[in-house]
Amino acid sequence: MMTQDEYVEKRRQRNAAFGKLYKQEVTALRLTTVLAEQRMRLGLSQSELARRVGTPQSQISRVENGVRTPNLETLWRWAYALGIEIILQPEGHFEIRAA
Repeated sequence: MMTQDEYVEKRRQRNAAFGKLYKQEVTALRLTTVLAEQRMRLGLSQSELARRVGTPQSQISRVENGVRTPNLETLWRWAYALGIEIILQPEGHFEIRAA
């Protein structure tokens, strides 16, 4: 049986667009995890973050639970509401700094 990494590599070799999309999704998931951890570190509920961002609490929940992948605009708004800055770097890397 093939591992996930082997499967992704095989698909990426056949279709470069798949590899790019996969990397983007993984980066978004990692960023979402960092933002959720920051929310909890600040002692904010999903409802409080939603109020600060101006979005329904259900959207926060769907993103944090991996049901929905956020777009960059959403990630920037969340980061701003949490007092942090996201610095994107090549190859799916990023830095998080206090704003």
